[in-house]
Parts: sequence; structure tokens; C-alpha cells
Amino acid sequence: MIGQVFNNCKIESKIALATTGVVYKATDIHLEVMRAIKIIHPQLAKKKVVRDRLLLAVQAWAKLDIPSFVQIFSAIYHDDQLGFVMDYFDGVSLANLLKDQGHLGISQAVEYFLQVARAIAFSHKKKILHRKLYPGNIIIGKAETIKILGLGACREINVPKVTPSNLCLGKIKYMAPEQLAGEYTIHTDQYALGAIFYEMVTGVPPFNGTTMSSICRMHLRQKPAKPNKLNGEISEDLEQIILKALSKKPEDRYPDVETMINEVIAATDRIDFTTDLSVHSLMSHGRKAFERRKLENAIYFFNKVLSIYGKETAYYEEAFANREESIKMQKEEEAAIHIRDLVQEMFVLFDEEDEKGALDYLVKILRIVKKYPESSRLKGIVLDIRRELPDLLDDGEVIIQREIEQCNIAFSTGKKAYEEGNYSEAVDFLEQALEYDSDHIEAAQLRNSAQKKLRIAEITGLYTNGLISMKKGRYQTAINYFKKVLEINPEHDHAQNYHDLAEKSYEKQATTRIAVDEAYKRGLLEYQNWQYDEAVLNFEKALALNPNHKEAHQFLEQARARLYDGNTLEDIGFFYQEGMKFYNQKQWHEAIVCFNRILQCMDSHKKALEYRNYAQHELEKEEAFEKTMDEAMLFFRENRYSEALEKFDYLLTMGDSDSKESEEVSKYKELCLEFMEMETKRTGTE
Repeated sequence: MIGQVFNNCKIESKIALATTGVVYKATDIHLEVMRAIKIIHPQLAKKKVVRDRLLLAVQAWAKLDIPSFVQIFSAIYHDDQLGFVMDYFDGVSLANLLKDQGHLGISQAVEYFLQVARAIAFSHKKKILHRKLYPGNIIIGKAETIKILGLGACREINVPKVTPSNLCLGKIKYMAPEQLAGEYTIHTDQYALGAIFYEMVTGVPPFNGTTMSSICRMHLRQKPAKPNKLNGEISEDLEQIILKALSKKPEDRYPDVETMINEVIAATDRIDFTTDLSVHSLMSHGRKAFERRKLENAIYFFNKVLSIYGKETAYYEEAFANREESIKMQKEEEAAIHIRDLVQEMFVLFDEEDEKGALDYLVKILRIVKKYPESSRLKGIVLDIRRELPDLLDDGEVIIQREIEQCNIAFSTGKKAYEEGNYSEAVDFLEQALEYDSDHIEAAQLRNSAQKKLRIAEITGLYTNGLISMKKGRYQTAINYFKKVLEINPEHDHAQNYHDLAEKSYEKQATTRIAVDEAYKRGLLEYQNWQYDEAVLNFEKALALNPNHKEAHQFLEQARARLYDGNTLEDIGFFYQEGMKFYNQKQWHEAIVCFNRILQCMDSHKKALEYRNYAQHELEKEEAFEKTMDEAMLFFRENRYSEALEKFDYLLTMGDSDSKESEEVSKYKELCLEFMEMETKRTGTE
């Protein structure tokens, strides 16, 4: 492909391998400028539906004539070649930026979001859906300008579909729930914008499972973690905007992207920064903002240095340290403002002679001051209080000191319990410590670790109980155990598999029980109506399914006695017809009964003898299979796994490999192997 010319553009080198084709770097022969060319894979280019869809996409793309979208110049639409020529744009993808730097600064994330969202709002006004928004399709240039790629998947809203209605396009981590079913509207693009915004401010996608099916389940059923829990810098207003865009139902999202943009602008403090993005300029602006205590600006500029240049710049350590110090100072300023409000309320209560209320406010003040032990400003506020209310301050400091001591005791006790493996007790004490000091990092870390260990132990116990219940044939109990495991950890694939197997086994068990009851009741009704021959057939059917059915045994003997006592001469033609019906339906036992009745009246009936013998042969095969299965299950329940495994292997040679029985045997074989592995691990541990 290198060296070939398409639409006056000569291919120079390969840039990337995409899902549907290859992207190349090319040179416009006449204009002497760089271009990019995407060539669709030959096997796809031959398909009419692919050619029609691409033509519709590039026609829609050509209408998106704003700088934020990569420009398309021409379509390549030949019999043997399919593709398009577009603008070449040098930069770093948002996906790679997030991979290298983690989450972005709030101001930087808002700036990128607004550029992308405004472009998508423009496309929606043109009645065009992007359908494939994700960080890999967003390129950031050196001037912090955004270019959006992936427009080969775009489509005009009012143009009829040329692909199947349930065709699913997009990247799974950024796809709206309805998009998984092939539905696309302006709200699906909005959902993708919300997912991208979420990742920019937290560093992780809203849903990040290990398999495609698990991520799909999360999109459909699970709420994303609150962004503020992952990044404390995210305001509540901004968090609510992101979560609204990620609503499961389209109607619960914003009516359009333009409304979402206005909400973001209203919720964030937009700053008009310089467009000079050289590292020296950014550091200069950051230092000046830091010196002047313009902390929001300082954080923004230092974040720019870290996100664009990373550890490669010589300014990395300074930028990182200054950003952290700016964040700390910003929090300290917010604390000082809050303390001033509390001080005012405290003095009002003290003047009203409400010393208890004033003391409560003073304790709140001292708790905040304790978080900033090096802050001279906050220490100054405490000194002012001492000059005005020395006795009240002494009382407050006694309470704070007592809280510190209680916190230390709770932490020490919780830590000891953790080290001894008493994780539930550890959680209780460590949470007590955090009630006294919510910023106790070590207590929080130890508490989280203990909770994780408790969850693991709970899952292990439930999973083991589920396996044991399966082995004992208590399928409903097993279903409940596996369901609890999946509530705690939806990604537990083994629990999901055994949950499904238990449901199938329970359904089979219930079906058998229903069939026994129906056969017995029919037999009883026919017995009461003196239809002893039909009663015998139904009682025998009930006993074939459940040999321990005492009532069926009792009435079967009575029906047989009355049938023979009456010396009734059965109609040979009737029983032969019934016998052949059962024979063709592979109901061997019923067929044998019918043919035996014939032979009792006419032992020379060759056809009855022939079909009776064949049915007996098939019945013996079925009984042998069931007997071997019963032996295998007995060994399985008695923990004799190697003997059970031999029986299961033998059963797989006896039956049809595609039958339900063989599928069930295969499942129990897998279960047997898992128990053997558990036994081996336990023995090795002991």
C-alpha cells in the first residue's frame, strides 16, 4: 500500500490499525501538505451494506465544517477500494494522556469537555450523531485545541438505516444502555460525553469490568461510583451534572447537549487563560499565581505542566510540589472562611449566655484547626479566642485532647484486632477512630483493608455453601447462596455459572415432581372410573419417575388385580396402536406394557414381540445410564470425587454429546474437578 496514490494523495507510511481498516499518512501531490487516508479492509469493502453505510457517513461528515472535527476532503469509492482522505492532525489522544497522567485538573477537564461538547452540540443541530465517542477519538494538539475523530461511524438522524436495527457500534466502556441494543439518539452521544468527562476528572471510566459482558451488565444495572469519592476536588454540582448525563434512561438525561454545556459553565469558575502553552510560560504564570495566592489559577497552570509535559520536563518536581501546596493552601483558606463563620456564631451564643452552645461551636473550630497544625493564620484565630474567652477555650481544648486520646485508643485496639485477624471487630474500632478524626489516613486505610477481607471471607463462605448445596441436590438453597455472592461481586464468573446450573437443575427437579403428581392423579381418576388399564399405565409412569411413591405402588397392585380379576380381553388392535405411538415417541416403558398386553393374548404376534424386544433394549440402555448417573452422584455426594469422575467420563461415552443429559453430566464433571482442586489446596495447606 506504501507508495500508492488515492485522490492525488500518495501514501507515505502506516499510522494506525483500526477495527475496520488501516490509517495511513499521505502527501497531497499538488498542494504538498500532509493528509491522512483510511482504507477499509478489502473483505469489508466488498460488502454492499458497508459501502452504503460509509457513503452515508462521509456525506454526513462533510457537513460538520467546524475546526473541532477533523476535516474530510474526499471519498475513495472504487469497485475494489473503499475509504476516505482527511486532514492530518498531529497531537496526543486523550486516551494516552489519561493513561500517562491519570485524572486531569478540574479546569483542564472542563476546558476539554466544553470543546468536545460544543462540537457535538453543533453536529446535533445538523441532525448528525457521532455514535463512537471515546477518549481514543479525541486528539489534543500542541495549542490545546481538540480534534474529534471516528466520524466514519456518524449518521444523519433522518436518513433511513442501511444496517440491521440491532447493530451495536461504539466502544463498550462509553456506550449508553440503549446503545447496546442498537438504539442511537442525541442522548447516546450525551451518555458518552458524560463517561468521558467522568474519566477526565477521576482517571477511570465509570464502568471498568474484566469482560465485555460484565461491562454491559454494569451499564444496564449498576450505578457508577460518585466522582467525588475518587477525586475530592470535584464539586457536588459538577458531580451531579456528570451523573445525570450517565442516567440509565435517556429521558433522565439532559434534553440536549447544549443544556448540559450551560450547566457545566454555571457550575465551574471559568478562567480566561493565555493560549501560550510552552512549559516556561506555564511555569511563569503558575509561579505568579502562586505568589499572589491566586490558587485556582496556580493549580490550573501547574496541572497543565504536569499533564502536557509529564515527568520529562525539568520542572516536574517544582510543578508537582507547588500544585500540592496550592491545593493545601486552598483548603486552608476555605477552612479559615468556615472558621470565621463559626466564631461569629460562637460569640453570639456566648453573649446570649448559652455557654453549652458556644462550647459546641468552639469544639468544631478546634477540630478544623487540628487538621492544619502548621497554619499560622488559624493559630492566630485561636489566640484571638483565648484573649476573649480563655476559660471556654480551656474547656474546648480538654474535649479535643480527650477525643485525641479516645481516637488513639480506638485505633490501637482496631489495629491489634486487625493483626489478630478479627476483622469485624477491627472495622468497628477503626470507624470509632475515624469518628473522632475523619482525616486519620492510617485508620481509613486499615479499615478499608479489613472491610475488603471481610467481603472476601463472606464471598468464600457463601460460594462454598452454594457448592455444598449443589452436591446435596438442594438447588434452591444453592441458587440463594450464589445470588448473594453475585450481589457482593457481580464479576464472580464461577458463581454466575453455578447459579445458572443450579437454576436448570432446580427446574428439572420441579418438572419431574410435577410429572409424577400429574401421572398419579390421572391414574387415580381412571381407577375411580374403572378404567384399570389406563390407571395401570399412569401409575407405572409415576413409579418410573419416582420409584418411592408408596400410594402409586398400592393403587398399581389394586388396578392390576382388578384388571386380571375381571378377565378383560384387551383389544389387540387398540394396544398395538397405542404401543406403536409410544414406541415412535421413544416412551419405551409404556410401549413395552402395550406389547406385553398383546402377547398375553396372542404370544405369536411377531410384530409385537419384535417391537417389545427393541423397546426393552432401549429401556435397558436408559436405565443403565440412569443407574450409572445415580452411582456417580452417590460418589459425588460422598466426596469420592475420583470415582465420580470416572463415572461421569463413562456417561459421556454412553449418551449423545449434544443431548441435555450430556450437558448436565459435563457440568457436574466440572463441579467435581473444582471440588478435587479445593481438596488438593486444602490438603496442601494442612
